[in-house]
Amino acid sequence: MKGFPFKATGRQPIELGWRAAFPEWQPADEKGDGAELLPALRDGEAARLRDPIVETKETKPPPRYSEGTLIEAMQNAWRFVDDALPDSAFEMVAIPGGGGVSIDRFEASRPDSTSGLAGINEAVACSKPNVVPWTGGGFNEASQACSARGPGYRLCTSAESENACRGAGDTDYPYGNGYQQATCNGVDAANGAALPTGSMLACVTPENAFDLSGNIAEWTSTQTNSPTVAPDRIFALAGGSYLSPEIGLACTIDLEPRALESTLLANIGFRCCKDP
Repeated sequence: MKGFPFKATGRQPIELGWRAAFPEWQPADEKGDGAELLPALRDGEAARLRDPIVETKETKPPPRYSEGTLIEAMQNAWRFVDDALPDSAFEMVAIPGGGGVSIDRFEASRPDSTSGLAGINEAVACSKPNVVPWTGGGFNEASQACSARGPGYRLCTSAESENACRGAGDTDYPYGNGYQQATCNGVDAANGAALPTGSMLACVTPENAFDLSGNIAEWTSTQTNSPTVAPDRIFALAGGSYLSPEIGLACTIDLEPRALESTLLANIGFRCCKDP
């Protein structure tokens, strides 16, 4: 009205059910301003304001935490942060010959990870440079972190990771066919630990995907002992890690590494793929 929006709040029962026998009864959560019945209105219908009254009220604080709600809030503290992550936190590239499937440009990391800290927020997997990768989680944790991005996001298959590593040039290593011991973070690079994502600047494919060889091994969705079911499933690991020798850093490995789904190791992480 004259540039000021007006809003009416109330309840409108659809079926009274047993409450038809007790028309005067109201539960506590249906009392107050929001409990008034709304009149029948049509979209676009004009309304007339009569006898407006200004009331003085105070903002009510949220209810106090109980022992149970406090624990739940602490476990899900990320829900109280309203800062949306920018698109740059989820960098991806197309897999050559992958039918439109994309793969993370960098190894997965937590939303609050930095170049020195792995972070604690496990709401969703990010793909961004120069942060500590997300390691130490099992298969289910990795799978859920990818799915949390939205429809179509998932863990990559072993074949997708291999194709992304080989790139459009179909090479044995991300950077070419000849092994270079200091190019990717394997055991020969002598770093002895996982580095922030994208730190090995030459360990990159022509499509600009980093660390598909070395640094951390990556969970894939390829089960190697099917049809065994949880919690005894074993999944292929892609890429090798900072503990891998030359043979374990190649894009294609005849006897690919694998792990039980509950395995929790500092040299195992993951990255996500997205269907077209």
